[in-house]
Amino acid sequence: MPLHYDPSEALFVVASRFTSTIVQACFLKAEFWLLIVFNWGVAFCWYKNYIPRDEPLLEVPWDLMKIATGLLTFFIVFYTNHCFARYSQLYELVRAMLGLVQDISSELMLRCPDAAPRRRALKYIFAGIAIFFHGLGHEDGEAAMQSFEVSQLRSAQLLTEKEIDYIADFEGPRSFTVMHWALECIRTDLGTDRERYLKPFSDKVFKIRRNGDEIIQIMDLPMPFQYFHILNLMLSINLILWGYGMGCMDTFFAPAIYFVTTLIFLGMRELSGVLSNPFGDDEVDFPLTTWLLDVYNDVVYLLEHSFACDEDVYAHFPFQLIVDEDEQSEGPVGKWLTTVSDDDPDIVPIRYDPVPDVIVEPEPQSAFMRRPGRGSK
Repeated sequence: MPLHYDPSEALFVVASRFTSTIVQACFLKAEFWLLIVFNWGVAFCWYKNYIPRDEPLLEVPWDLMKIATGLLTFFIVFYTNHCFARYSQLYELVRAMLGLVQDISSELMLRCPDAAPRRRALKYIFAGIAIFFHGLGHEDGEAAMQSFEVSQLRSAQLLTEKEIDYIADFEGPRSFTVMHWALECIRTDLGTDRERYLKPFSDKVFKIRRNGDEIIQIMDLPMPFQYFHILNLMLSINLILWGYGMGCMDTFFAPAIYFVTTLIFLGMRELSGVLSNPFGDDEVDFPLTTWLLDVYNDVVYLLEHSFACDEDVYAHFPFQLIVDEDEQSEGPVGKWLTTVSDDDPDIVPIRYDPVPDVIVEPEPQSAFMRRPGRGSK
């Protein structure tokens, strides 16, 4: 689950944090410590004169290393930026899918007066989306599907036993098939005389399907392996040459600088890897279970809790338009008007004054912008 943080927090307080950081991830990698031990071993051999100090052929050409370092920096920054852009795009698609569920629930409240068909349709919608998201985090789709049905669908009672058995053996698109059942439910409830209202529901369900297809296409098209291979090749060569070159320096700061440099470059590579697939259990992965529960609770409150407003409520609007004589050229000015009730100080009723009859509009600047008035052809 992404960690929320305060951007205004002190510099050294943030930098000294260890948990839920890339520093912690790098420390768990054996390759990181292998490179550090290699650098320390070279430094020890240099200090003990096991490496000849007056042999120029054994020195690292730092002027030439600038070319390889520049290429590596460009490649790894470009790869990280690509992974983050992919991460942001997946986030927008997932949130859009969940938002469409809320739109469908609102549409159901408006079009379907009976509670039973509404509940059944929303169960199918949630079951379809849950099946889709669960399959994204598992490579073995069939085995994952079976496990998910047993542990989640039955416990949540989103589908009946007969429906679960059917969808488990279904070889087609399971997620969209279950959501299509919701459309059939809605069509049956609307009847033939109101079947024209089915289109808003089908448009939203089809939009969910298109977003899901786009997510699958993005996940199936990562950065080409050839690019990822040459990035890792350049990173390995640079880190080995840096480890040798910085180990052959007469300063105690060289191992520390190599430690930080290795941590940064390996950390960027590790961060790019977790951003490329946000459907899992990493620190930056999407909290899909939390999001689904939040949307589920919102939909339940919307479907199961109704409020009958008094007709007089609609006649009162909490915003007043006032035309000031000194500000006629600027048009009407809006002001909030509230008064405290004498009977109950906790109740703040809103006093409404009608909109003035005369509202001065600015004169259009040109004939192109002028709107046709009354009597114009």
